[in-house]
Amino acid sequence: VFYYNVKLKNSNSLTEGDTLYYDTKTSKAHVVGPSKITMKDDVIITEDGYYDSHADKTELFSRSTVQRRDGKTITADSLYHDSKTGISEGFSNVIFNDTANKSRFTGDYVYYDENTGCGYATRKAVAMDYSHGDTLYAHGDTMRLVTYNHDTDSAYRKVFAYPHVRVYRTDVQAVCDSMVMNSLDSVLTMYKDPILWSDGRQILGEEIRAYMADSTIRFAHVIGQALSVEMLPDTVHYNQVSSKEMKSWFEEGKLRLNQAQGNVKTVYYATDNAD
Repeated sequence: VFYYNVKLKNSNSLTEGDTLYYDTKTSKAHVVGPSKITMKDDVIITEDGYYDSHADKTELFSRSTVQRRDGKTITADSLYHDSKTGISEGFSNVIFNDTANKSRFTGDYVYYDENTGCGYATRKAVAMDYSHGDTLYAHGDTMRLVTYNHDTDSAYRKVFAYPHVRVYRTDVQAVCDSMVMNSLDSVLTMYKDPILWSDGRQILGEEIRAYMADSTIRFAHVIGQALSVEMLPDTVHYNQVSSKEMKSWFEEGKLRLNQAQGNVKTVYYATDNAD
């Protein structure tokens, strides 16, 4: 048992802290109080953690954080991390932040594999993308992250959310049963009774694909039983257009052109210029 300004050093790591219990038979250390474990690719901050120096595995409690040298961090009330495999599991109030890709996941359970760039979050799962100015928030019962072409210059990500999906950003909001966010072409694809709101207009159909540009929506494609509803300034009347398929172009977050195709029906209220 070691107290005050403790340092434990081996070929793989440096452990620094206030109090350390060390089992020489198993090579396991238990740190208590503000402590820091520095490894080749990870820096661990904890006040109550168990570290296996042979296996490079840690069991962390009391709101601990694992910081990766590539800019990723994961914080949780309870956290299990394997430095060799790159696998982390967080339980209760988990925050996973990726500064390189400007994205964040939260939930009461988060799993992430550093070597594949894949993971998932459940229990109050929320994904945040702040790569294009305004932050896009997405919630679902389960959210799954898949990275393609990992560790290459052409890497991109897809986030799968399902069910009970909710999406929010200042210029666009949506609900649906399931959704796919693709970082390759900045498109949100929503399935099963999706509804999209933007600038006082509601768009719905069987499937909606929303294409983003920078921090605003640029184009929306509604496939199957498309319906567009626009609230007029008097908040009593609504212009409506229905069709088999609908394409909407936006400029600075506001609708510029709406194109309806196939079995089109309209309800339109003409208004006079007050001047």
